Amino acid sequence: MTSTLPEEPEGTQVARWDGLTLPQALEREAVLKVLLAEVKAATEEARGQAFQLMTALEAETGSKSFNVKVRQEGQDYGMADIVGRATLTQPSESRYIASPELFLAWMEAHQPTSVFTFKERRVYTAAANLLLEDATPTEDGRLVDPNGEVILGAAYKPAGAPTTHSMAFDKKTDGKGKVIQAIKSGLAEGMVPALTDGSENA
Repeated sequence: MTSTLPEEPEGTQVARWDGLTLPQALEREAVLKVLLAEVKAATEEARGQAFQLMTALEAETGSKSFNVKVRQEGQDYGMADIVGRATLTQPSESRYIASPELFLAWMEAHQPTSVFTFKERRVYTAAANLLLEDATPTEDGRLVDPNGEVILGAAYKPAGAPTTHSMAFDKKTDGKGKVIQAIKSGLAEGMVPALTDGSENA
């Protein structure tokens, strides 16, 4: 069965925007849309590979931040330009109120001056924050105050392992510009993914 495409509206080939006709503009959009999807997928794959290698090196050396190098034409990595830094993102530890009711009761018993009434009984935020900051965490996720008392209603979550990383170009040395220069000299060859047949997902 042959589908019939609608006819082009009158003037489609004539109207221009910045020198482009509508067919040219739509063609450009279609091409860039496909390229963007392919490059985005390849970027995510590259990020995953880099992250695995960074975490492996962190386990061996303790380093969390690494130079990003880009080779100009004819260079090896030993002579490559440093264009930025890639850094593992380390989650922070967390000290928090897991049970407001238990915490309020504990504060009323141990620090009654830190509790006030405004429609209902509450703990001053500054007092709660100071207590949690000064507390000592235990291996089972509890917090102990300076007097050795377990703070009921409070909990502790240690910093976890990195789950992602960030990359920043060096603005002082125009790191991004150096990457662009390297791409123009042919560095991207073999890195840009080959286009796949997308007709099944059209």
